[in-house]
Amino acid sequence: MRLSITTRMVLSFLIIILVTTALFMLLTNRVIASRFADLVARSGQVFARRAVPLLERYYRVNGSWDGVADIVDNLVTFREGEWDQPRQPFPNVDIPNLFLVGKDERMILLADSEVVFDTNPDGPNIANVDTLRKYGVAVEVDGVQVGTVLVGSTLGFYTESQERFLREVNRTLFAASILAIFVVLVVAVVQSQSIIRPVRQLAGAASLVAKGDYSQRIAVNRKDELGEMAVAFNEMAGELAQQQGLRRQAMADIAHELRTPLSVLQIDLESLEDGLLEFTSENLHVLQNEVAHLNNLVEDLRMLALVDADDLRIEKNKVEIGVVIREMVERHYSSAREAGVDLRCVLPPEEIFVTGDAQRIAQILINLISNALRHTPAGGSVIVELLKQQQQAIVSVIDTGEGISAEDQLHVFDRFYRVEKSRSRDQGGSGLGLSIARSLVETQGGRIWVESEEGKGAAFKFWLPAVTQ
Repeated sequence: MRLSITTRMVLSFLIIILVTTALFMLLTNRVIASRFADLVARSGQVFARRAVPLLERYYRVNGSWDGVADIVDNLVTFREGEWDQPRQPFPNVDIPNLFLVGKDERMILLADSEVVFDTNPDGPNIANVDTLRKYGVAVEVDGVQVGTVLVGSTLGFYTESQERFLREVNRTLFAASILAIFVVLVVAVVQSQSIIRPVRQLAGAASLVAKGDYSQRIAVNRKDELGEMAVAFNEMAGELAQQQGLRRQAMADIAHELRTPLSVLQIDLESLEDGLLEFTSENLHVLQNEVAHLNNLVEDLRMLALVDADDLRIEKNKVEIGVVIREMVERHYSSAREAGVDLRCVLPPEEIFVTGDAQRIAQILINLISNALRHTPAGGSVIVELLKQQQQAIVSVIDTGEGISAEDQLHVFDRFYRVEKSRSRDQGGSGLGLSIARSLVETQGGRIWVESEEGKGAAFKFWLPAVTQ
């Protein structure tokens, strides 16, 4: 059976309060009953001691206990809602002002092991005379014990008013428990709703996001864990929306990157077939360039697929990184001359070794140098520097191009991201080079970043773990 979170919370609170209330009532009832019994017993002892002088006076005057039962009713002065003045049971015997007792209080007088009087003979039977002597108060005349007086409350015999008091206490505890249960249930329902409401909103928004609606956002009006969850959801939805835009742009870029060289190949091949274009080395070179562009794009996509599948193989060895830098710079000399850009490298006099894959390091440099040459105007320069700091070999590719804004620097390593959205394929690459460079650097245990100001060029830097010779 499926139970909602609200039902579970209410049931949990109900079980907790029922168990707690039951234990509270049980313990409280026991404590009150125990303390009340002790209080009643003490008050009975006090009453018995106050009755002793009166009884001693009576025995001294009469010489026996004959007729003593007649004065007991005069000692009972408490009535419901009022107090009566005690009457004099016989002359010359003063009753203390505090000599007051409940009208149904039981009083027993014992003399010579016999009960002289019992105000409630129909009450619980006290068969053991020793019990009466043990808890009673001795009545002595001229140093001789003539009797023992005992009040029933001393033995735990409650009067009607005392029993009514205990019943009222129990009823009060029960009513308080019912009220506590009701309050807890109300609080449980209110709290569960305050928790479930944002969870339902989150579930509904997540369902719409799963269907592709990345515009969903949740109002953040709490500062607890649910508020943090709403903030995290909004960030996730925003990131998904951005990634969706990048994916759409990526698909458009890939389609464009593939369509252009394929169109050129198709037109040129048809022209060669129809005899409209001569089969010369120059025309063949154009076709080869288009094929190379297609091959580079497919290779970039394959590289990213390997990265996503965590299947990119890196063979880490001891590599002299200065040699790799010099080779990659020399490889781009011709491209730099055609673009009118001064390309050079600045290497330290000592050899610097890193732990990495020489082929992957070369691929990183190819992407960074090619990117710098594309964004550097004629007359500018691209410098590749190498230095060692502590246990890091830091490579910097510095250009004098247009620079990168602070906003674009946050996304420059994202896939298919182009600083200039309108840049054509002739002016820029597919937008994968920097993303691949970052993956290759991080796979080899390093880090890559960019430092730039608009209008002042850019410096792409990365470091790899250096090793001693």
